[in-house]
Amino acid sequence: MTEPGAIALTAKQQHLLMASVFFVGILLLLVASAVLGAALLGVVPVETASMGLMPLISGLASVAAAVFLSS
Repeated sequence: MTEPGAIALTAKQQHLLMASVFFVGILLLLVASAVLGAALLGVVPVETASMGLMPLISGLASVAAAVFLSS
């Protein structure tokens, strides 16, 4: 099998990629906390709390990817 080629990014491109991934991760975490908070306050049905877990997991993964890219 062939290995995928390495992506050669300049420092500026790497910082832009890291910032965009981090920004998306923070937005996903905000959406997740809003949905989970609304479910806890009774604004939305409790069944929608599961919809808040998916952005939470995705947001944490995005923030972790941004931290990995920064090193």
